[in-house]
Amino acid sequence: MKIRLSFVLLSLLILTACSDQSSLNFVQKEVSPGALSLCDQSKCPEISVFYVEADQADPRSTVINAQIEQELGEIISSAVMPGDSLISEVQPALDAFVKSFQDYYGDFPEDALTYQLELEHRVSFQNEDLISLSTVYYTYTGGAHGYGSESYLNLNPETGIAYSLLELIDDVEEFTAFAERQFRTQNGIALDANISSGQFLFDEDTFFLPDTYGFNESGMVFYYPTYSIGSYADGPATLAFTWKQIGPWLNIPVPAL
Repeated sequence: MKIRLSFVLLSLLILTACSDQSSLNFVQKEVSPGALSLCDQSKCPEISVFYVEADQADPRSTVINAQIEQELGEIISSAVMPGDSLISEVQPALDAFVKSFQDYYGDFPEDALTYQLELEHRVSFQNEDLISLSTVYYTYTGGAHGYGSESYLNLNPETGIAYSLLELIDDVEEFTAFAERQFRTQNGIALDANISSGQFLFDEDTFFLPDTYGFNESGMVFYYPTYSIGSYADGPATLAFTWKQIGPWLNIPVPAL
């Protein structure tokens, strides 16, 4: 009986450990030109890619890694492909980026231009209720300047599926009004002034939350990419909330930091 009881307790401990949502491990990946077979055949663009994948020993990794592959693949391929033809896997997207440059170089071998891809993807926050993955990237494929931006993937650790804003934030409409007041305060725009006064240009002069948002140790950040509310010269804009500020609106527990 004691042996059987010990076995049951051990089994429960193993199951508990396996279901510990904060225990999900991520593995660092790196891609450089030397790792790409196409670069053995012809001149290669400048590539520096670091990203993470969920440890494949975890049953949630299939769902999580598919979302990571799609996000990064679309970021990389968007530099050289139209929006309706984006690639949802990292390796094929990298091949497309390299092939685009090699085609260009084949047509203009005397041109000093080279394509550039810099991408860093990492875990920006993780606990038992939330995993936030951030991506900072820069691409250059010719012209006056390149393009840099950020992206986030916010995952439910239990399912591995990305949260929507509606799942994360209680009463998005009221929160948006609260966020506008914070944005105005942060940027010195009076409450009764046009939101597009100064350097910002909101469509129809109406404040909105960007599609890009994520979390770090300090709290929650909303990211407005270049061109979304201003010119290229204005660059991107961010709206940040501490955990204390965002806490009343969150549908998940505020972490005890």
